[in-house]
Amino acid sequence: MSLPAVNITTQLAREPLPVTGEAQMAYLLVEVRAGAILADVPRPPLNLALVLDRSGSMRGPRLQYMKAATAAVIDLLTPDDVLSIITYDDMIDLVADAQPVGDPAVLKAAVEMIEEGGGTAMALGMSLGLAELRRHLGPHSLSRMIVLTDGPTNGDEEQCRLLATGAGSEGIAIAPLGFGAEWDETLLEDIATASGGDPPEYIRAPGDVIGCFTNQVQTARGVVIPGLTLDMRFVAGVTPRRVTRVAPFLRAMDASITDRQIAMHLGDLALDIPQALLVEIVIEPKRGGNFRIAQIETSSSAGTEAAMLRSDVVVTFSASATKRPQMRPVVLHYVERVNAARIVWRALAATTHEPVAIAPNILALYDFEGREQLERLRAGRPLTPEGRKILQTKTHALTKVRRIHPTTTGTTGDEPAKGGGQ
Repeated sequence: MSLPAVNITTQLAREPLPVTGEAQMAYLLVEVRAGAILADVPRPPLNLALVLDRSGSMRGPRLQYMKAATAAVIDLLTPDDVLSIITYDDMIDLVADAQPVGDPAVLKAAVEMIEEGGGTAMALGMSLGLAELRRHLGPHSLSRMIVLTDGPTNGDEEQCRLLATGAGSEGIAIAPLGFGAEWDETLLEDIATASGGDPPEYIRAPGDVIGCFTNQVQTARGVVIPGLTLDMRFVAGVTPRRVTRVAPFLRAMDASITDRQIAMHLGDLALDIPQALLVEIVIEPKRGGNFRIAQIETSSSAGTEAAMLRSDVVVTFSASATKRPQMRPVVLHYVERVNAARIVWRALAATTHEPVAIAPNILALYDFEGREQLERLRAGRPLTPEGRKILQTKTHALTKVRRIHPTTTGTTGDEPAKGGGQ
């Protein structure tokens, strides 16, 4: 029997569930991992667009480090990869049209000619970047856009969101990177979410941009199944309420939820980075025994046959007063952090500065910088632009989990990382 290309595991926060005669809410963790059989599968070539801010505020070290970061990306690419480079201020410039990376020196020389300009029209840059990516869009390559900015765009926010939504529908993930503290974190968050990209990266020091750029390329290199989608169909008497992505980062999912089904785009599956979802469900009363409550099906928008898998979710109910439910630490780890994140997200979205009730256990999930921002929210004080980005970044990172050896208690071998969000 051949090994599967995709592995799906599920577990409840506690099991067996008690027979109560009443409906009960349960937390279901769904983890999707690439199978070991894919370790030696050739990775798809990259189709990459760099959309770079060259506005006047980029003058000095920011511009120079941006050039160095772009050169570092060029060094990581191969002749099989395609690269386009676009700069924008209130106008756009095609520094390098989409082409295989044949002569890195020529590309680097073009990058060195970039000069700072005027205002910021991000939508113009994104639009040209997408046009260049579409020239080489196909099932046998992995298309990515990196957007770098250091400030708010000039009134074209909704156009940026529309472009990101269109990119996501074509399988083009956008990675937004923000220099300094003056960029619009809400806009960049929306761009990342709509396109299926990673959360925005907050670049505090100019030199950090090099690592951010190269990390994006190296992460893309690990993708073995592009465009993974997941469909969960529930049996009668089981209703999904909410779904949150908990790995590789924490984010509220943009999923289609009906009374019996959840359909969502998970994005690209890397070899060593699982995708995980926390699903809140309501289960109508059951008698004791094992019951199939859902079926999960995965597929790839790229038509990858190996990504097609079906898996049943089976839950045990017990009427025994002596059989206590087994608690699953990794699921409880996620539940606690998802509940904390929802409080923070509501506070960040609020238009007033009323004091926010934040319990000590939520404060304990964050490091010193994160707690500073939470204390401001508790006191009803507005966050600085820097503080908003700190809290946003650390909230996305709350659900990091370190690996441990499997136990004999039925857990999956995961354990909450100490000091989450640090």
